Amino acid sequence: MKITRLQLFALSGLTLVGLGGIGLALMVFAHGVSLGEIATSGLAMGQQLLQGTIFGVATAVLALALIRTEWFTESRSYFQKFITELNPSLPEIVFYSFCAGVGEELLFRGGIQPWLGVWITAIIFIALHGYLSISDVTTTVYGLLMILISAGLGYLMERVGLFSAITAHFWFDLVMFAYLKWGHRSKYVK
Repeated sequence: MKITRLQLFALSGLTLVGLGGIGLALMVFAHGVSLGEIATSGLAMGQQLLQGTIFGVATAVLALALIRTEWFTESRSYFQKFITELNPSLPEIVFYSFCAGVGEELLFRGGIQPWLGVWITAIIFIALHGYLSISDVTTTVYGLLMILISAGLGYLMERVGLFSAITAHFWFDLVMFAYLKWGHRSKYVK
């Protein structure tokens, strides 16, 4: 199934508003956290943004080191072809990354993690992204790395604050999108 830029834009917006809204509702109504507490919990905002940026970029570089190996050629080519055909602009890439970072972290780290803990939440998060496959060892190896990174987001949220996890997720996605768009020489470039 081919996805268009408009469809990805709509899905991103739905992730931000829908998943983020559910996450906020869970935090407020199920976990008893006020909006003020959500905004001010954890370390100072500057520290959260800095630590989230460092974690997000560092883990993206680690993931890139893995997917740039010969073993990941087929998977990497699939995603490079997808991004090349989609041809998102930089503002679109920033928007997609922002929506995923905010929406998914509000739901998974803020809403679900208090019930299930860091590791179960991380496994569910990665399984829902399709990175665990009995029939595809390459995808599962990448998925295991992503579980570690996702658990890192969980610990970042617990020890630094929710905005650090959001920031890390944003930067991870931004770096990965940027690599798939500009950081390679692809036979799919027209």
